[in-house]
Amino acid sequence: IRWLDDKAEDATNFIVMQSFEMEVKRFPTFTEIDVKDNEGSSLISAFDPFTYSYDVTTIADSFTVDATPFAENYNVSFKAGENTVVEGNSIKLNGESGNFSVVVETQGVSTEYKVDLTKVSAADVTLSM
Repeated sequence: IRWLDDKAEDATNFIVMQSFEMEVKRFPTFTEIDVKDNEGSSLISAFDPFTYSYDVTTIADSFTVDATPFAENYNVSFKAGENTVVEGNSIKLNGESGNFSVVVETQGVSTEYKVDLTKVSAADVTLSM
């Protein structure tokens, strides 16, 4: 891409232009990250590709994470802790408290989305009329 940096007239009314070359790269993102409990309810209410951290609270014993990258040639992986990596667009996890990351990568550039999961106990509810 040629980029026009400056354009001005000098004292003799000649137009002086300066340009330089630059490379534009798109950093990889997801169009959707969906965390669903074992009943199919979404636990992330609104995914935003420019929000890189999510807090999720659930009573579920297990859940599924589906990640849809912006482009088909992007690689997706899931990371829990420093050493556990699972590649693919979907993963099933238990409902214990902790955190995990969903990573999208292409051509050596990656973007990491962190999810902090809090498991809470179900509460007994009594309804009366």
